[in-house]
Amino acid sequence: MTSLEDTNYVLVADSDARSARYFRGRLSESGMEVVVLSEPDAVVDEAKRTRPALIALSADEGDWQTLCSRLRGQEGLSDVPLVVMTAGLSAAEMVLHWFEEERAAAYVRKPLDGDFLDEHLLALFPGKVSLRPLGAAWEERPTGVLEAIEDDDDELEDEVAPVRAPASQAQIDELQSMAAAMAGLEAELEELRARAAEGDALRTESESLRDELASLRSQSADETSGLDSVRKQLKEAQDELARRRGFVEDQAQRLKEMDAKERSRAAEQAGIQATLTETLETLDAVRAEADRRAQESEMAADMLRARLQTIIAERDELQTSVKDLQVARETDAAQGEESLRMGQEAAEREASALERIEALEVSARAAAQDAARAAEEAAKRHAAELDGLRSELEEAAASHVEQLEALRAEHSLSEGRLSEAAAIREELEAAVVAERTEAEAVKSALEGSVAEHQAQAEAARARLEEVVASQKAELEAMEARLEETAAAGAAESEAARTGFERDLAERTAELEASRTELERAVASHEQQVALLTSQLEAGAATQAELVASLEGQLAQAMTDKDEAAERVGAQLEQAAERHQEEVQALRSQMEEARERHDGVAAALQAELEQAADLHAEQTRVLQATVDATQAEHSDETSSLRAELDALQDQQDSRERSAAEALDAAKLAQAAEVEALQDQLKITMAEHAEEIAELRLKLQADADGHAEEAASLRRSLEEARAESELQVASLRVELESALAERDLEESSLREELESLRALGETQESSLRDQREAERAEHDAELQTLRGELAELREEYEDFCDSSDRELADLLTQIESAEEHAADGLEDAEQRIAALRTERDLLQGSVSRLQAETHTLEDRLAESARAIQKQADDFEERSLRQESDAAARVDALVAESADELEAARQRASDLEEWSRAELEAAEQRLSSVVEERDRLRGDLEAREESLRGELNALRERAEQESQELKNTLDSVRQAAEEQAASSRQDLLAANKREAELEAQSEQLREEMRVKEALFAEDEEFRKDENEFLRDELDELREEVDTLRRELESSDGQED
Repeated sequence: MTSLEDTNYVLVADSDARSARYFRGRLSESGMEVVVLSEPDAVVDEAKRTRPALIALSADEGDWQTLCSRLRGQEGLSDVPLVVMTAGLSAAEMVLHWFEEERAAAYVRKPLDGDFLDEHLLALFPGKVSLRPLGAAWEERPTGVLEAIEDDDDELEDEVAPVRAPASQAQIDELQSMAAAMAGLEAELEELRARAAEGDALRTESESLRDELASLRSQSADETSGLDSVRKQLKEAQDELARRRGFVEDQAQRLKEMDAKERSRAAEQAGIQATLTETLETLDAVRAEADRRAQESEMAADMLRARLQTIIAERDELQTSVKDLQVARETDAAQGEESLRMGQEAAEREASALERIEALEVSARAAAQDAARAAEEAAKRHAAELDGLRSELEEAAASHVEQLEALRAEHSLSEGRLSEAAAIREELEAAVVAERTEAEAVKSALEGSVAEHQAQAEAARARLEEVVASQKAELEAMEARLEETAAAGAAESEAARTGFERDLAERTAELEASRTELERAVASHEQQVALLTSQLEAGAATQAELVASLEGQLAQAMTDKDEAAERVGAQLEQAAERHQEEVQALRSQMEEARERHDGVAAALQAELEQAADLHAEQTRVLQATVDATQAEHSDETSSLRAELDALQDQQDSRERSAAEALDAAKLAQAAEVEALQDQLKITMAEHAEEIAELRLKLQADADGHAEEAASLRRSLEEARAESELQVASLRVELESALAERDLEESSLREELESLRALGETQESSLRDQREAERAEHDAELQTLRGELAELREEYEDFCDSSDRELADLLTQIESAEEHAADGLEDAEQRIAALRTERDLLQGSVSRLQAETHTLEDRLAESARAIQKQADDFEERSLRQESDAAARVDALVAESADELEAARQRASDLEEWSRAELEAAEQRLSSVVEERDRLRGDLEAREESLRGELNALRERAEQESQELKNTLDSVRQAAEEQAASSRQDLLAANKREAELEAQSEQLREEMRVKEALFAEDEEFRKDENEFLRDELDELREEVDTLRRELESSDGQED
């Protein structure tokens, strides 16, 4: 480890200025220089240059794990302590990095204001850094990975919180809140899947730990089977494995519960989707209603266009009738010219009258065109056009009357009057039929509007009932989900508490992961409760909006009904007024015609008087001429008198025919006026009856609609009060459940804190114990290897000494054979003694073999027993070797003393001695072979032990690699999970933006619809005003006709 004597530099790779300020404040008194780097990529080069005593890295910036690997791989920097800091963003990665070989010396959370890092600095730089006063220990508690995870969870909640948009008062905002709720549920689903992946990782890790424990147990059984402490540790390892199995089973149970929750959340998501579909259907219904109103507006416009076209057709018919009158006038003028050659003055008056008529027609045509143009420019209204047509009709009638005044034939004048009366009657009949048709159309439109409003009211009532039912179902589902959530939270808390009690010796990462899962579950429950609360509020707001919209629709329906009634009444009044005006106009026309007729009669009478005066003057002239020429032309008197009588007769016949025609015209005009008066009276009576019936029907419909609206409003108010009571009760229940949940969470947090402290303590003790056991095992293995080497050397020395002793024995035997002749008599005794000694030697060899086998067995059982038995074997072998050497020396001495005495007996026993020597040689060879076999067995055993040690080492390396791979996979899974979480967050933001765009589009469509509705309202107002004007005109015409009829009746009376 690098100390202050080696270097005075400390590298801090963090852009947060508080980290550098902390290190400067803690190390400046020790004479350390703190070098701050804002770029993590420059850390390796700066570390090579300065050789620092400590490197502090930020885990929130850059690829800090790769940077740690690079620092560990650099020569001269592998032993430099590393301190990894985080603000809570990389807590999970730091937990995984803690289990790797290149782990850092400390993992801390920012801000660095606690005592946790002070303790590490004190351990790294003893005597140079002093601890802070104990008074700040409680307020500045140690920070670590667990609190970093808590901050990480808080930041994740802060990141997720913007997705949950609050409920507003419009359907678009309700869609946004539903989309936000769906995004929250999808995030929670992803979190549950991540937790399931973590459970799988924990299960895989438990399996690897189980394999590691099995290998450790087999290794301990092979190496230290006779040690009670090892058995105790194995028992503890088995208990730990059992506890981990229990923890894995608890995790599996929790995963099942998470799957159930996921299914329930899927059902909730389906319900939200159904609500969204219902809302979209409501929007479609609103759009359909808007389209229907637009169609009604178009139909009204088409009706107005048809009405205008009808008026234009009537105008064309009147123009055609005027042209026909002109043709008739021309024909009558031609006939008058042919029949009245004598009426030059009348022809001149007729020409002047024709000029006036043409001027009036031109002016009338120009006025009609101006009126039509004004009507087309002023929203296709034809009031002015009707006035122009009426004036045109009057001018045409006046022109016709003037034409009749210019003509002498009163028959043509009577026909003109009759045709004029027939045209007026047809016009009145057409107007009556049109008014009746219009009244029927208005009646049918009112009935359709009433039926439509009734259907809308029924649909609104059905929607209200559906909304109330759905709200009740949602409230019940929310209560069930709250109960399930509380039960699941209690079960999870109980399972977590049981798991932590059973797994007190679990590693810090597992404790932190379990605590993180519990906190995430609590956060998810809080989010769910908040979501349910927002849904309740949104449902209440939606219900209020629906009630308001229904009330608005009812008010609009009542307003439309009142407007329709007023419009129909106004139309009827206008029709009556227009009929009265037409009657008055007809009466005025009839008065004018009567006046013109009197004028024509007076003119004709004056012409007749003038003609009579002229005839009298001519008669006087002729009489004078006759008297003057009587004398001269007496013969021609009779002829002149005849001519005079003929002229007188012709004049009398003309006067009689004119008087008769005048009387007939008067009679026809009187009959026609009476018929018109009767028809007008009948028509007015029918209109009055129809108007009364329509008013009664409209009043009845208005009363029925008012009653229905009042009942619907009362039902709406009752439903609103009931829903408000239900929402208030649910809110109280939610608040009580949240309070209970808070109490449980506080108790759980306290238990988790105590369990975390206990787990950290026991984990540190277990880690120290494992390190001590590993060191002890390594020392024992080294001792065993040394003892085996010494034993092999001693055995080889023993074998060599045995070979040398046997060689010396053979040499002595050969020398004894040479001197056998000197002591053959004592050979039997010596041979017997030799046999005895040989038996002893064979017994020693067999005992050696037995002891060797015993040694092999003990080597297989325990290394310590092998050492003890090897020591015993060595002592016994030395004793036996010394005894054998002493006995051999004594035997050699005795043999040398007794060989001369035994030479005499040697000849008798030579052959037997040779046979015995050959047998002894064979037995010696067998002993040598047994020695070689034992050596080979020992070498094979040593090789097998060496192979087993190598296999154990390879297995340990393989398991270490597998553990590293597992941690890499876990880290990769965590990174993938983080990436998927980021993608989900981006997708949620994108979805939120899409929903904002859709809502903006919907708002734009609603604005367009409102503008169209405003235009339709303006058009309807204009239409109502136009119809009201027409009714006023009709009333005036009817009044005019009535006054004319009354005046004509008065004149006739």
